[in-house]
Amino acid sequence: MDNQIQKEVPDVIPSKEEFEAQQYDLQETINQQWLNGAVFPPNNAGLEICKGWALNRVKTQHAFALKMLSGDATVEERDTWPIQLQAAQDFKADRASDTQNAMLDALLLNGESKTALADRVISKDIAMQTLIGLTGGVKRKTEKAVEAAETPEAVEAVISGAAEQMQQAITQFKAAMAG
Repeated sequence: MDNQIQKEVPDVIPSKEEFEAQQYDLQETINQQWLNGAVFPPNNAGLEICKGWALNRVKTQHAFALKMLSGDATVEERDTWPIQLQAAQDFKADRASDTQNAMLDALLLNGESKTALADRVISKDIAMQTLIGLTGGVKRKTEKAVEAAETPEAVEAVISGAAEQMQQAITQFKAAMAG
């Protein structure tokens, strides 16, 4: 009986496969618009698609802010930072190993003291922790607000507010770095 009804009015009641295909096409449209700089999914996207889009947007903005403000460092370079930090802290505490001392010596620029290098590494770590806290806080609060939103319009308002908050966090970070 259900098949008969669907055959008589196919434009009104799509099959499960047709519905899933329409949802897939809609998601592809949303993805393409987002890549091309669209601000928000189309009005007919539905709440769950809007939330998914918004959560992806939040993650992307967070990653972009961290990458940009970390000097656009590569992942490989960032992977060395904890090792450099440990060596710098150990050097400052007079407990650096021979290997740590050799690494710090190799990183020195002409005329730079090992103490100045260690201080710079430690300062950069403090700045990075500040950046992680500021941008991570915006990200976490935004994710929770998106998850709690009950309409696509509410999701859009959350994302709009998050963009402002992320910009404020970036401004605060830059001010802290300048001072």
